[in-house]
Amino acid sequence: MEGLLNRAADGSSKGLARWYALAHAAHCSGCKKFLDNLTRMIEQMRREKQPPVDQGAVDRLTALVREVGAVESATEQG
Repeated sequence: MEGLLNRAADGSSKGLARWYALAHAAHCSGCKKFLDNLTRMIEQMRREKQPPVDQGAVDRLTALVREVGAVESATEQG
């Protein structure tokens, strides 16, 4: 699911794969937060026109977004 959400956030997915990711995020609060945070981060990077980052940096940012979402979910449930 994470890969589908990543591609939905960056606009690289199309058709059924994009529809499925967005439909899932509409009903799953954790995935919705992940998608919203990642989309916001990608849009900000595009606005600032920063040079492309290496894949390692993208992986670290994705892990951080996932970690923040997990903490927020645990806080809401706890």
